[in-house]
Amino acid sequence: MIPGRMRLVNVDTELSLDYEDSDRTILRNTSEITFPDPRAVTYDRIGRSGKKDLTRLHDVAQFTASLYVVDNETIPRHTTLETIHSMLHPRNRPYVYVYREGWAAERRAELRGSSVSCTIGPVSGSYLEVRIQAVIPEGVLESGTANTREFSIESATVGTEVPMLVPSVMMGASLGNQQEINVDGNTITPPKFLIYGGCDDPSFTVQYEDESQKTLAFTGLTINPGDYLEVDIANRTAYINSEPANSYYHKLNFTVSEWWELEPGANQITFNATNTDSSCVAYVEYRDRWLGG
Repeated sequence: MIPGRMRLVNVDTELSLDYEDSDRTILRNTSEITFPDPRAVTYDRIGRSGKKDLTRLHDVAQFTASLYVVDNETIPRHTTLETIHSMLHPRNRPYVYVYREGWAAERRAELRGSSVSCTIGPVSGSYLEVRIQAVIPEGVLESGTANTREFSIESATVGTEVPMLVPSVMMGASLGNQQEINVDGNTITPPKFLIYGGCDDPSFTVQYEDESQKTLAFTGLTINPGDYLEVDIANRTAYINSEPANSYYHKLNFTVSEWWELEPGANQITFNATNTDSSCVAYVEYRDRWLGG
């Protein structure tokens, strides 16, 4: 992969923003990702000057690019412009993929289109000057490919073949129900759990480097053989077979549970369940995330 390359992807539609890789239809003049400001949380100190600062979160980021769009032998420049408009419609959530020198692999950011403008002038008969603006709602760049780690209870069969929901890199074979996940990047990242039956009352617990712990546990939940439970930390959902109609959010035991995320560095993860059979296996999927480039 060539450093400096950038591409826009929405489901099955892909546009390179670099002339050499885009069927010679787009020449990227400039582009910028402006990373977010902190979402400040402060209050006055009683009897003291200054502020008590509890800031932990950040706001959205911004993506802008200036493009020259030209004809090639088969694609008129106006057709390419319409494709850009469609991809950046506010209803869509395309990704911009970026690769630059010094990175091990591509990184990406989810976008919500803000505007696509085209300058009409003397040069429009030869090429279109296009400026695109988009919000990065999560405010971060993340690894272009998800990492996956497999967990199994002692009585289950290790290496069970099950479908992955997204393209992933499997980080070695299962090492049982307790493993250490080392997260690269420089900010927290929300994992996704895929738990395949049969089993009852599954739970995941994380222990951070400071030895603090958090648990997400279900009570009164049975996952039958052939079914799986998808737990999406980012979206706070728990669906059997990824079907929103089969939500099992109400089975979360919030007397012992809280939504948790992976932190940069070492995360000790423990998977537990009861009444497991030989097909019970669980996966943790995550992407490393970065604030700043």
